[in-house]
Amino acid sequence: MKKMISLFADKEKRMPAVLILCFLVIAAGAVFIGNELVQNEVYYVREYENRQQEETELLGAALEGRSREEMIGFIRQKFPVSGSRWVFLYDEENVVFAQNDTTTRNLNSLSETESFLAYLEDQEEILTISGAFFSDEGESLWVGIITDRDHALSAAKVTKHEIYIILSVSLLVLILAGGLIFVTGLLNARDRSLAKVNVELTKRNEQFTEYEEEVRQEEAVMNAQIQQESHVRNVLGCYDMDVVRVLLQKSSDTALFPITFLFARVVMEERYYGRDEIFSMMNFIKERLKSTQIMAEVGKGRFVAILYKTGLQEAERQKKEILDEWEASSKSRNLKMELKLYPVLEGEDPLKVFEKSGFDDN
Repeated sequence: MKKMISLFADKEKRMPAVLILCFLVIAAGAVFIGNELVQNEVYYVREYENRQQEETELLGAALEGRSREEMIGFIRQKFPVSGSRWVFLYDEENVVFAQNDTTTRNLNSLSETESFLAYLEDQEEILTISGAFFSDEGESLWVGIITDRDHALSAAKVTKHEIYIILSVSLLVLILAGGLIFVTGLLNARDRSLAKVNVELTKRNEQFTEYEEEVRQEEAVMNAQIQQESHVRNVLGCYDMDVVRVLLQKSSDTALFPITFLFARVVMEERYYGRDEIFSMMNFIKERLKSTQIMAEVGKGRFVAILYKTGLQEAERQKKEILDEWEASSKSRNLKMELKLYPVLEGEDPLKVFEKSGFDDN
């Protein structure tokens, strides 16, 4: 059931699914209606045959006690010549009368009763025969009526009604199928429109992010002098990059080594992340730094921690602890964190190593 619903939810598969569904409904409807129409014909023919049998018995009773000539005359009078419904009369050996005089004379090999009855039964028409009755001479005779099946159906307008039913159901199915296809087209058009809106919103979010970055950089330039004069800050605070560069220029003292950079990045996915969400990750890392380690924002969603007096092995352990605790926290459900280490070897210029890493490139 879920798989079928997914077909209608996918705009690429929706139209084929609707067409297949329409085909299955039409096929099922055709089988059902066809079966009902056939059964209706069977019931009508059976009822018609019962009525004709009653009529045949009455005809036999009317002919009883007459001579053959009187019987034939009575049949001619009551049953005019017709190609769709006619009467026949026979005795134990031969056919006495069949439809009209011309047909009776031209029976040839069918003039014998057994051959004649076998022929009539093969025609698959509505055939009824009376019980035996006697002529005025005491001979046993039988009378029968045969009716063309299609004539009986047409006379009761069964065929006409069947045509009306088929046309009505076909029209209804076409209307329903057309409605489904029309609604499917509207849904596909809506999906295309939503896709265009999504592309436009994504583009605007990117523009907004660029604008926000420009504003942040302008604010950083305006406050650069103030931040450079305030070197002594809370060691757990988040520094601006201009201050960090000043600190790195003064980090060539061997007493600060070993030094390792811990680069942190928010893994951006398909949605926009607010600064509060991003700084929640920064604060999470900042709270787990030592007193000899400082942190700064490099760019939107990117931070660097300068781990003074921390070798690569100890930095690896500290990185693992931060990642494990982050994954165990509820924050990791909505925000993904990426951490990388970059060691500064003894004798290297920390500022040049930082610039060489390329992490602060826009």
